[in-house]
Amino acid sequence: MQRDPEKEETGLIRGCLSPGAGQTLEIGCGNGRLTADLSRYADNLVAVDSYMEDLVSARRRIGTSVKFVAALGEWLPFPANSYDTVIFTLSLHHQKPHKALREASRVLKDDGQILVLEPVADSPVSKLFAILEDESEKYALAEIAIDSSGLKVIGTGSVRTRWVFEDAAELVSHLFDYFGLEPDIEKESIMMQLLGDLQGMEPLPIADVTRFWLLRMW
Repeated sequence: MQRDPEKEETGLIRGCLSPGAGQTLEIGCGNGRLTADLSRYADNLVAVDSYMEDLVSARRRIGTSVKFVAALGEWLPFPANSYDTVIFTLSLHHQKPHKALREASRVLKDDGQILVLEPVADSPVSKLFAILEDESEKYALAEIAIDSSGLKVIGTGSVRTRWVFEDAAELVSHLFDYFGLEPDIEKESIMMQLLGDLQGMEPLPIADVTRFWLLRMW
């Protein structure tokens, strides 16, 4: 499976951030998919995630050019006014969003910026994931937290991306593996219905949408 082979999300991040981006903190780095690209132009990049297995994978992928720290966005082990840029890479909805944004604001320098990337609930990818676990309410709560954070929104929008699977079988396997679930014939059938005419394609591209907010202190 390839996720965003055209690197639209990376282009979005680069378009939002000033050159160099200064001291940069990535919250929710996962296995380092976006961290690897960030490390090429973000100065002094620190990446945090709460899952040690993901951090190990990210370190193997990237090496020592990035400092990896096991931490939650709600409890950042850094002093106040530490970072020029804080990036939530599709991770705000996995946390208590109000608290995570407060922590991001605490470690942000007065003239710094926060970039939030979040999935969109009605994209084809999100609809497929929702068959196993519907996170649309979490996405909505993240957006509410942004709106009520007291931070100034200086930019917002969305970008279309693709996930490319070898075939429908790989897609189904990936979805169940992601959630650590055993295959379920009934849910597989729902997935195939949702795919419609796409299910026979090889390779199989599935459209996704990432929304972003660029925030600053008032």
